[in-house]
Amino acid sequence: MKIRNLKIGVRLGLGFGLVVLMTAIDGFIDINEIENVLDNTGKMYRHPLVVSNAVRDIRANIMAMHRSMKDVALAMNNEQLDLAEAKIDENEKEVYNLFKVVFERFLGDKSDVEIAYDSFSDWKPIRDEVIQLVHNGEKDKASEITKGKGAKHVSYMNEKIQTMIDFANNKADSFYAAANKSKQRVIATHLLILTIIVSMSTFIAFFITRGITNPIGEMTEVSRKIEKGDYSVRNTINTTDETGFLARTINNMAASIQSHHAHLEEVVEKRTTELKKSNEQLRQEITERKLAEEQIKNQNILLEQAVQEKQDEMEVLMERLIRQERLAAIGQISGSITHELRNPLGAIKQSIFFLNRLHKNDKLASSSSKVQEHLELLSAEIDTSDRVISDLLQMTKVEPLKKEQTNLRNTISEAVERSHVKDGIQITIDLNPEPFMTWFDPLQMRQVIINLLTNSAQAISEKGLVTISAKMLNNNKKYHIEMQDNGYGIASKDLHKIFEPLFTTKAKGTGLGLSICKQIIENHGGKISISSQVKKGTTVKIELPTEQSIQKSN
Repeated sequence: MKIRNLKIGVRLGLGFGLVVLMTAIDGFIDINEIENVLDNTGKMYRHPLVVSNAVRDIRANIMAMHRSMKDVALAMNNEQLDLAEAKIDENEKEVYNLFKVVFERFLGDKSDVEIAYDSFSDWKPIRDEVIQLVHNGEKDKASEITKGKGAKHVSYMNEKIQTMIDFANNKADSFYAAANKSKQRVIATHLLILTIIVSMSTFIAFFITRGITNPIGEMTEVSRKIEKGDYSVRNTINTTDETGFLARTINNMAASIQSHHAHLEEVVEKRTTELKKSNEQLRQEITERKLAEEQIKNQNILLEQAVQEKQDEMEVLMERLIRQERLAAIGQISGSITHELRNPLGAIKQSIFFLNRLHKNDKLASSSSKVQEHLELLSAEIDTSDRVISDLLQMTKVEPLKKEQTNLRNTISEAVERSHVKDGIQITIDLNPEPFMTWFDPLQMRQVIINLLTNSAQAISEKGLVTISAKMLNNNKKYHIEMQDNGYGIASKDLHKIFEPLFTTKAKGTGLGLSICKQIIENHGGKISISSQVKKGTTVKIELPTEQSIQKSN
């Protein structure tokens, strides 16, 4: 049986089986060598390294004991002597324990260990002699023994201990060399087997891939030609595997499509003719429907515009009607009370004047301070009442404008000078140096600025700032006046009602000041608006036509 006739799965299985077999062989060899490396490493840890560390610790403890012996010879009192002896005993126990480890793990000649052990044991009588001499008060003799016989014995012990350390280091080097050789064998063997596996895998992959891609490439090319409409093309693959079966299936499908294609062309041609007629009728109906929808849409737009215009007109008329009703009510009230209030107020004013003259002539000296206080209070309240009457009259009796060509800068400055604001409020004016010339009633415009300054001052509790600025907008067509304060502000729910007559949020307010300002500004062809935030302040914006825009409109 030819290999190319084998099933694709069988070919893939054989190829991957060979790769797995070689990988298993490589793994077995690697595991064996790794065990050798681990064995040598374990021997190096269990014997040379442990012995080397133990012997070094023995030497360190011996040196510590030798230093403690010096402390014994130099001890000044029994407390220092007892402390040094305790350290010596502690280090001695540690040395004997470490010698047990060396006896168990040392791989060399055990006589070297025994010699070092015996030399350490022989050191104890020398230490005991020195300690006894110190107890007897013979410190000089004790010091001499420590520096002489004792030091020589310690040097001798270090030589024997060094012999064990050298042997342990040499043994560790031999184990390391063996482990390094095992590592080199592992690397060489692994590289060799890896090279074989890569070569075999490349050959197997190339062989299997070519046996699959060549037939698939031919079938792909045939399928692409069939997709483009060439139903006469056929595959030439005649193998018995999956690619051969797929090629024969594509050939049968192409033959079937070719036989049905001719029949479909006839049916499509007939059906296309019918659809063209139907599409033409449908296109005509859609065109007529779009025209009708466009006409309806245009009529709806015109109708919505007309409805919106009527609604806007109704809102304007309603606002004017409400304003006229309120003004009529104010007119009825003010007409009836103006005469009744002003006559008695005038008489009270004359009486206050008379009392002031008496007070100045010291005829009321006995109660001068109290009388003066009440006189000033009466005068202030009378002025307030007179201002309310004036506001009522101005709302009900619209004075004709007495326009004259005036500099707006001068009017603003005069209004600031005539306004009476409390101490602690700073007024800042930011105006351009050039004159703002236009036609307006200077008295009424000054009253507007005074009313707005009064409102700003009343909104500031103790200390605050009021800023007035003016500039030109829209190519010298409008004057823009802005007054800003840092007072308490106006609640958002009240902003749309502040220009209504009689609406006020102040305890002693009349609700007429802003309504009068709005009426005056609109009579001059301008606009006024207010924006505010509670606890941050209020900004009033006024727009007035300039002299140039008034001349153009005329």
